[in-house]
Amino acid sequence: MADTNVVTIIEQLQSEEASLAASLDKLRTLQSKTEGELARVQAAKKALQPKANKRRTGGKKAPTREDVKGIITAVVRQHGQLALEELKSSVAKQLASRGFSKVGYALRFKEAVAELGLVKQPTDKQPTPTGKEGR
Repeated sequence: MADTNVVTIIEQLQSEEASLAASLDKLRTLQSKTEGELARVQAAKKALQPKANKRRTGGKKAPTREDVKGIITAVVRQHGQLALEELKSSVAKQLASRGFSKVGYALRFKEAVAELGLVKQPTDKQPTPTGKEGR
């Protein structure tokens, strides 16, 4: 009699085990299918997003002349007159701290300094010792 109860219990456990294994297989199949759909949606989303040129700038925006002029003005107000190289260095640090890239900075700095009148720009060509105009 004890053997019959044990056999019955074992049969019930085997039946439950088979049911659980079948449920697990269904869940694994659903998981695999869902992961495939998720990968497809993520790929479509990525394809539709605008592409940034992160290779050169690390995703940072290049400063405009107006950005540089604003920072030059702030640096001059804060520190007074500085040598041109000190000013250039201070402005570069401010741009970096504000998340700008260094791309085009040298040209934008030169333009901004000229526009602000901080450096005299040669207006006339000076004669050279050979008698020809300088370039």
